[in-house]
Amino acid sequence: MDVCERARQVIARDSQQQQGDILSLLSLCESPVEQILLATIHERWHATVDLKSKRLQCHLTAEYPAWSGIFTVCCEPQRTIKTSMGEEYRADLYIYLTRFRHHRDGPKGESWPEMATLIVETDGHDFHERTKLQASYDRKRDRNITLHGFRVIRFTGSDVYNDAEFCVEDIDFHVDDLASQVFDDYVKRGKLEELVVG
Repeated sequence: MDVCERARQVIARDSQQQQGDILSLLSLCESPVEQILLATIHERWHATVDLKSKRLQCHLTAEYPAWSGIFTVCCEPQRTIKTSMGEEYRADLYIYLTRFRHHRDGPKGESWPEMATLIVETDGHDFHERTKLQASYDRKRDRNITLHGFRVIRFTGSDVYNDAEFCVEDIDFHVDDLASQVFDDYVKRGKLEELVVG
């Protein structure tokens, strides 16, 4: 899929190398709406692109100063998720928190355990609203995913096309809330040092 012009405009300020990397990631998206949202996340978070893992990553310093040095947030387009019942869904954007790690921490290729997840869904490929049947399917899907521990938020194509920055602000709110929940859980269990120091 060719990357939509609106997404190209969002990343136009990046360096040539950064543009190439984000364009490769944007090409994984299934719709222009997803591309616009992912490009806006990239810009707002000042995120780096990890092409090997096919994700954006940000060390929570600019948008989330309270979590600087504690969490890294990652965003993967079109990630397949499995429920405990064996159902498979593909998330438009799969956002998750991991513990902050410097590049020198641990061996290369070490996986970063996911501490909290947010699934972002976008509706409509031509900026139109869904049919009743699509809406019913999406609600059932959201219930199944939520039942298995995932938080889901959904934007219409019009929401993203008309104000992608506001949509990312909403995502930021959810990421901040998830980080607070993880932090509070470590505090309650007396494991805060494990989270902060590693």
